[in-house]
Amino acid sequence: MTQTLLLTILSIGYCVVLRAQPIAGFTANREAGSSPLVVQFSNQTTGAGGGATYHWDLGNGNQVVAMNPQAIYTIPGTYTITLTVQAGAQTSSATGTVTVDHGSAGAVCSD
Repeated sequence: MTQTLLLTILSIGYCVVLRAQPIAGFTANREAGSSPLVVQFSNQTTGAGGGATYHWDLGNGNQVVAMNPQAIYTIPGTYTITLTVQAGAQTSSATGTVTVDHGSAGAVCSD
């Protein structure tokens, strides 16, 4: 849905269309945890309209164009995630982090 403000100036007969600026935003179902960490991102962008594209840099070397991507982080560390929204000539970006620690050690068995 495109958000459009229509302003009509009657005295000079012009019609001006103003488009809302997209404001990128997202949430993650997990921001920290043990490896392997599966994270589902939820796009919370406002003002982008129906023709917008959503470019995600997942911080682990993967880049995707999707509305709500999922990522699996297997190497411990802190990853910076960036969502860049493009709506026509307008862009907006949001960043966040995911922190992955070492997975739990496996059971040790002895005879």
